[in-house]
Amino acid sequence: MKKWFRAALNIKHLICIIITICVFTVMIFLTSESLVSLGRYNSFLSSRNYSYSIEIDKDIEQDTYAYYNKTITFTHNNKLINSVVLMDTQGQHTENDLLNGFDLSLEEYEVAISANIASINNLNVGSIIQSKSKITNKLNDYKVIRILPDIYGIDENDNDRSKGIIITGKSDEYLNNIDVNYIYFYNTDSSLINSKGANIVGKLNDIEVTKSKVFGMYALELSLVLIISLVISVLFNIVILSFNKLIYLKRKEFGVSNLYNQIKIDLLVYSLSVSLITLIVFTISSIFVRFSLALMLIEIIPFIVVSFGSYFVLKNYIRRR
Repeated sequence: MKKWFRAALNIKHLICIIITICVFTVMIFLTSESLVSLGRYNSFLSSRNYSYSIEIDKDIEQDTYAYYNKTITFTHNNKLINSVVLMDTQGQHTENDLLNGFDLSLEEYEVAISANIASINNLNVGSIIQSKSKITNKLNDYKVIRILPDIYGIDENDNDRSKGIIITGKSDEYLNNIDVNYIYFYNTDSSLINSKGANIVGKLNDIEVTKSKVFGMYALELSLVLIISLVISVLFNIVILSFNKLIYLKRKEFGVSNLYNQIKIDLLVYSLSVSLITLIVFTISSIFVRFSLALMLIEIIPFIVVSFGSYFVLKNYIRRR
């Protein structure tokens, strides 16, 4: 009896380990886009030469962008693009600016966008996005000229993967008619702000703080995937093992011939339990990836398949018993 119990216990442990690995693999697959995006953003931050960014009230014509946070918004196919909008004022860009001195050379109706929002909105080089002018109320077309790396924003609290940046070419229409602040990027020396007569109007953003937050998010998501996988695997095993126990008790009470009739309601409940656990896996996974029609199908199809599949598998299992 002890040997049988130990063997059964080992089998249960083995099943639990196998299910955990399977669930973990599925969740890693579903969250891979999110984790890769976090990794890319961290790589982008690590490759920057600037250490700080700060909001000022004047264009100091070096490593500075006009900061149209909510004044300019963009849409694609009538869908709002979640982004921070910067305008290249065509001042000098040194190696300490956002793009390490890279000159985008944008015309007025051209934009560069970060890769994360390009992916979310299905945009490529050559795509057209729209923005309604706050001055003329005219809907203008802007052409995507360049895809930048994954960038969630310019603030150390901008950690939303669905958010990115859009850099537009210089527009005298906006600069001459709408008051705007500027974002200045620098390494350690901020004396240029005072020498150019500018005033600080926003908080200082430290790139090292941003990097630590991004790394923390990456570690947290991996930890959550593992924890959720373990919990779901344990629930899955509880359902299956309690179902086996139910079969054993019902068989002793009613015999093999009448077992299916006595247990078919329980069978339906257990089938739904198994399928609900499957649905939980995919629903929780959707927290880490962007919402889409494909994701809805990924969630619904396994639920339907497992519901019917587990019912017929367990039904045949009972009859064989």
